[in-house]
Amino acid sequence: MTVAFSERDALIERIKTLSERQVIELKEVIDQMPYESDPITDVRETDPEWHIKLVEAFAPVRQAIEAAGFTEEEINRDIDEAIAEVRRERKAQRGT
Repeated sequence: MTVAFSERDALIERIKTLSERQVIELKEVIDQMPYESDPITDVRETDPEWHIKLVEAFAPVRQAIEAAGFTEEEINRDIDEAIAEVRRERKAQRGT
């Protein structure tokens, strides 16, 4: 799935509303996301509670975004799109 330019712009605008700390936390969460193509770092295999830790780590950012008036559906869609974009970029960097 390719993120349309307007959707990407909307995501960037939403990220701009976050504090510097929240952006850092968001980046850390995305950097720690498991990738199917890299089983060495796939925490799903090594930590059965990885999803709980992810939800807990992301909670402050999610709360700030919700306080800004975004719906749960919008948040989930934007996160999914951001993760997909990061994965595409990393895949392109690997040349696969």
